[in-house]
Amino acid sequence: PTPENSQDKSSQPSKPEAMTPNSWFLKTTISLHLNAAGDGTKWMNATGWSCYTCKGQTESDRLADCLYKAAEQILKNQVIRTDYARDGDPDWEENFYILRHSLCPAVLVEQFFMDNKKDLAYLISDEGKRNIIDVIVGGVGIFKSELSSLAP
Repeated sequence: PTPENSQDKSSQPSKPEAMTPNSWFLKTTISLHLNAAGDGTKWMNATGWSCYTCKGQTESDRLADCLYKAAEQILKNQVIRTDYARDGDPDWEENFYILRHSLCPAVLVEQFFMDNKKDLAYLISDEGKRNIIDVIVGGVGIFKSELSSLAP
């Protein structure tokens, strides 16, 4: 979100603001998606849950780390896709518009693959729906706790 009285900065990537325990909720962006590996004409083998941040180290990486912690606790029998090779943390990095232009820590979460039979069955199951919600709520809770521990 851009304040009404600010100049248009849409052509410039924004940097997340410093977070404080009192501002964590209103200044966090979590964009939820279902992943797909094909063109919709056949079932694919790609599987798993993943989280993206923009390139570079920002507060978004802290939020992603917290979501990964929750995913590891909750999605025990599911594939959790990670990308430690790029910068040493589990999230994937891309310059998606929503991640580059958010004025707060922002992540894009891919909730499994809708063109994988096993993932789709999990997505539409009561357990899958509940676990997906629990990962997001749990990850945000961990994020809030970590921010609170940094407060003076």
